[in-house]
Amino acid sequence: TKYLMSKKDEVDGDSDDDVPELEVPEKAEPEVEVVTDLSNPEVITKYQEAAKIAQAALQQVILKCVPGSKIVDICRFGDEYIEEKTAAIYKNKNKAGKVILKGVAFPVCISVNEIVCHCSPLESDDTLAPLAANDMVKIDLGVHIDGFIAVVAHTVLVPAADSSLSAAEQQVRQKVIQAAWVAAEVAVKLVKAGGTNSAVTAAMKQVAEAFDVRAVNGTLMHQMKQYVVDGNKMVLLREEADQRVEPCVFEPLE
Repeated sequence: TKYLMSKKDEVDGDSDDDVPELEVPEKAEPEVEVVTDLSNPEVITKYQEAAKIAQAALQQVILKCVPGSKIVDICRFGDEYIEEKTAAIYKNKNKAGKVILKGVAFPVCISVNEIVCHCSPLESDDTLAPLAANDMVKIDLGVHIDGFIAVVAHTVLVPAADSSLSAAEQQVRQKVIQAAWVAAEVAVKLVKAGGTNSAVTAAMKQVAEAFDVRAVNGTLMHQMKQYVVDGNKMVLLREEADQRVEPCVFEPLE
């Protein structure tokens, strides 16, 4: 084997013109594992930026919930608002040289009265009536930055000049809305490191009983990860004999 040498180091009449260069393999770049939990400050920032836009979008959508508004128009408006605001941030490529994806993580949904959630109709759907005074509207939507998702939801009553609801009907609505708000606050406090999904479900039952309302069957809360809006860890709002989820413990930084 002949090794690489300089011209002045000719040996046995062979010059470096005759000697093949020794192939040196390129140094491989180490594979860096990207940390996608809350121990990474960049991840926290992306969640926060997504949350700011989600909250702003929610406020804009609430303003559109007036008598005569079409559900499909409100949903389109909200989605376009999210796309516009997310397009204005994180314009540069990431460290790997790739474009950072961002935008709608969950479409704007307008669910009226007896419809529980997730009503985001097609443009061609003309079966849904426009909003009317005193309609109870559930809004939910999601925003992501690089797959890190912030989801918000809110319940509003379509304003009316003169309420056609009886005092009893108004009281029932107020009670349901208050119960939902308290349940959300309780759940937030129980979703912590070392807590369990069964403890959250039990607390939801206590809240429902305290307000003399019924939690909606089949409603789930989900863990979220990068690009995953419905993760493996789930919490039942109301436990039934025919519907259960795997027990789980909430871990730090999830």
